Amino acid sequence: MANRKFWTPQKIAILKKKYPLGNLKDLALELDCTITALKKQASNHKISKSIVKKTDWTDLEIEYLKNNFGKTSNKELSDYYKKNNQAIRTMAQKLGLKKQKWAWKIGEEKYVALNYGKLPIEEMITHLSKTKWAIINKYRELNGLRKSGDKTIISDFTTTLK
Repeated sequence: MANRKFWTPQKIAILKKKYPLGNLKDLALELDCTITALKKQASNHKISKSIVKKTDWTDLEIEYLKNNFGKTSNKELSDYYKKNNQAIRTMAQKLGLKKQKWAWKIGEEKYVALNYGKLPIEEMITHLSKTKWAIINKYRELNGLRKSGDKTIISDFTTTLK
């Protein structure tokens, strides 16, 4: 029974968070238990070690990824880490991070706001990696026109983009 009292919900939460990517020796010290006890509790809670080696990612890199994955492109992350896209995606998956597939970044919204009507739509599509209608809808949203349903605005906008 003493063993059950030792593994509080708080300690199990730490175990779930740090066991897959952490150093077992350091984690055992933090939780004041043996490495064997760590492994047993991890097994009981179906927590496994990550395939990614601890030396591949520093704690700072992991923290940066957690804070920036949803709002930074994989290419930017890849350049920042000097790792390939697959390494970025694999680590993000192991950390349970997800991107919103169609999320617009602040820089992309500024690009649409500043360049709509000034640049050809093809250039904007290439630069943003978005569809023509994604750009049109974002422009309308930024200008409070999205819900108006005004066909004139849409036809004027698409004419200027051709």
